[in-house]
Amino acid sequence: MSEVQTWIGQQKLPSAAFREQHSDVEVDEHLVPDEAIPALTRASDRADLLVLGSRGRGGFHGPA
Repeated sequence: MSEVQTWIGQQKLPSAAFREQHSDVEVDEHLVPDEAIPALTRASDRADLLVLGSRGRGGFHGPA
């Protein structure tokens, strides 16, 4: 397990609460060391659903 994976496992991420309440839903989290636009474009090519969060630094206003 990488240092980043260990750190993520130690955090109380919003997805942890979701997983506790909805154990029947598969959730995959990926930390990608890349610029946002190319990373999200690649992720959306192979995803059924792509959920974005602001990490408390603002966010999207209206539909993207």
